[in-house]
Amino acid sequence: MRQAGETMATLDGLERKITPDMLLITDGNGPVALAGVMGGAGSEIRASTTEVLLESACFLPGSIRRTAKTLGLSTESSYRFERGVDPNLADLASRRATQLMIDHAGAAAAKGAIDLYPGKAEERAITCRFDKIRALTGVDYTAKQITDVFHALHLKVVKLTDKDCSVLVPSHRPDLEIEADLAEEVMRIDGLDKVPVHPPRSNFVSAADDSAVRATEACGSAAAGLGLTEILNYSFVSEKILDLFDESDKPARIILPNPFSADQSILRPSLVPQMAASLGYNLSRQATEAALFDIGRVFLKNKDGRLGEETRLAIGLLGPVGRPALDKRRPVEADEMFLCAKGILESLCAALHAPTFTITAANVLWADTGKAGRITSVGSNASGDIGTIGILKPSIRAEWRMTRPVAILEVNMAALTASVFSQKQIKPLAVYPAVTRDVALVVDNSVKHEDVVRLIQEYAPAELTRVELFDTYTAQGIGSGRKSLAYSLTYRSLDRTLTDEEANELHEAVKLKVVSELKAEIRQS
Repeated sequence: MRQAGETMATLDGLERKITPDMLLITDGNGPVALAGVMGGAGSEIRASTTEVLLESACFLPGSIRRTAKTLGLSTESSYRFERGVDPNLADLASRRATQLMIDHAGAAAAKGAIDLYPGKAEERAITCRFDKIRALTGVDYTAKQITDVFHALHLKVVKLTDKDCSVLVPSHRPDLEIEADLAEEVMRIDGLDKVPVHPPRSNFVSAADDSAVRATEACGSAAAGLGLTEILNYSFVSEKILDLFDESDKPARIILPNPFSADQSILRPSLVPQMAASLGYNLSRQATEAALFDIGRVFLKNKDGRLGEETRLAIGLLGPVGRPALDKRRPVEADEMFLCAKGILESLCAALHAPTFTITAANVLWADTGKAGRITSVGSNASGDIGTIGILKPSIRAEWRMTRPVAILEVNMAALTASVFSQKQIKPLAVYPAVTRDVALVVDNSVKHEDVVRLIQEYAPAELTRVELFDTYTAQGIGSGRKSLAYSLTYRSLDRTLTDEEANELHEAVKLKVVSELKAEIRQS
């Protein structure tokens, strides 16, 4: 039995360490050769050698390849055996070697030979369908042309019919395994230059719709144009990382019955955990600044047990993103990171022709208290909650030793790209002068600037081309809990010059609608 740590000296004079899975040739006292690779130093022929025992064998290619690779020893012998040798040649090779030694070395052959052959390899049969050969080669071969090639290669053809035949493969052709190999032989003998060259062809499917894919690509291009770097993650996450972000969603998790590993046992319900992990991974590699985005699918389970999925976009910001070089050292603040993420989303919406959105303060389980909100789309094409945004809570950042604020947002891709292919109507440049009118509205403090602008645009005439806020004012004279918002409204007609009377009439109509809807007052100068 082979001992652990056993070694043997090979013909190149080196001591080789032998492992239990290596095939050896031994003489009863110990190894004399590495089978199919190299002989041993103890059995080499010297000037004093008078008797030679010839051994001719065939070895499994996998065994020889494994031994040569383990030892880092590639020889002419291993090169041949790794690629397969005809087992029926072992006896012929032994006899030929004996004859050469007799003719050129003055040797005398001893009587007899020992032949250990567990079973002669039988010829393998491969079914050859003539139509299949024609389909693979692209040439309209006749059955006779195909079988003539097989006869020329000494491949026996049996069971010949009009449609197919059976080809017996000799042991010296281990490369012939399947029907496609026979097609290759036919082309090789008949001439590869006869194979016709067809131009590429594709079938047009009028009902096919790749708009979702193109919309995703457009979103990725827009994000990259804003300086973000795309990351890719597996669709599987670990239970540990999900518990870190939200333990209350355990009943809704989709657990794989046979996961690859414990770290990839659940289909991800959100892109946020992996985004945080990616930012932490970058920080641990001394990347103190990162702006990343990830577009991928998340998998959800409804209360009734039905499974669903949707594509989302996640954006993660770490460090002084967007600052000039001379301002990188100043510590980042949570408000700055939040506004930076919001600004990136606004730029994406503009690039993708997406509806405007609002952010409403809300509790997000993975975000710091008071520094998170829900993103709501506002527009004719889509409305409702489309995602979340916030500053990662300190307890989660501590998992990756992130001491500074980290901003992450996640939005639904369908809502973000709903209007990506919409075409804007081009209007001719105005050649007539504009008329500007101002209005100061006294409203409740709860009224937002965007609410006023949206209301003005909703009731605006076609001549209103611009709305600009130029002053905000609060004082006791206005009233407690109230503020003044002063706007400049620009009116312009495309086909004539507006008169003062026309401009005043348009302006008064807008003012009446805004005052009525917002319960506002017109502040007199």
